[in-house]
Amino acid sequence: MLCRKTFRPYNKARFSRPWGGLCQLDGLKVGYDFTGLYQGDERGGDVVIDAEPGMILAFGQKDAKGAKSIQEFYMVEFSGDLTQIGKQEAYDHLAREERGGAPDVEPEAANPLAAFSDVEIRTEFLRRGLRV
Repeated sequence: MLCRKTFRPYNKARFSRPWGGLCQLDGLKVGYDFTGLYQGDERGGDVVIDAEPGMILAFGQKDAKGAKSIQEFYMVEFSGDLTQIGKQEAYDHLAREERGGAPDVEPEAANPLAAFSDVEIRTEFLRRGLRV
């Protein structure tokens, strides 16, 4: 699924082009696979990344003066939404994933029909006059 992060207009003499990437562990630190594509210019735009639920994404923009550089981490939810998390949470998630641990995101949380059986859903469709 395509995930987007919007960036506001910026002074291109001071700030770099916004970036985005998939996160992975690089030894004891979080590394980036810079796969994000910035669709915009200094008037603003979106960084677009193709990602799957449970992946950790990073987005940022460097400030040449160093005072206002941006580096943010997000987890991709099953609904496709991005949930902002801290760098330590990103590291913990990636380390747990590398050890084969359970994902932090449960599919049932994003699916309102998860509590119903197939038979119950089919019965409700038929009751409403929908063909299954």
